[in-house]
Amino acid sequence: MAVLVEIALVIVSVLFLFSEGRTSNGLPSNPHNSLNDQLTCLECHDAYRDEVDGHEFIVSITESCERCHNLRLLDRSHPYDIDPRRSKIDVRIPDELPLHGNLLTCGTCHDPHLSYLATVQSFRLQEPKAVAEVAYYQTFYTRKNDPVQGFDPLCDSCHHLL
Repeated sequence: MAVLVEIALVIVSVLFLFSEGRTSNGLPSNPHNSLNDQLTCLECHDAYRDEVDGHEFIVSITESCERCHNLRLLDRSHPYDIDPRRSKIDVRIPDELPLHGNLLTCGTCHDPHLSYLATVQSFRLQEPKAVAEVAYYQTFYTRKNDPVQGFDPLCDSCHHLL
């Protein structure tokens, strides 16, 4: 019986992950939408005297992300929870890319409170996520990107590649 319950949970999880909710205008719904609801702020952020502190977290940013994302299964291109000061390559993190506890985290490059869809491509050959009268592209919640250079401006912020 327990095996059947586990199989059912896996099937429901897979269907949930691959199904895409839609808004009333037909666009894909923002999977991070609940993060912008003030009632859920305290699930991740700490508070001081009834004020939510946007820079303090009750668990690490990685733990917050792992509540929904399996980081080992994501096709990620960057290590996380590392101290850039201990890097063997020249890395300088600009102020607009936040560190948490001096660590480079998911939140350094991604902000789950940013827009889910944009009318500008994140990279040159990106296919639209939805087309209404206007094409919409997934932003991946990245703090910087360019339709021609893709994510190079984000990477170049720290690695000075360009």
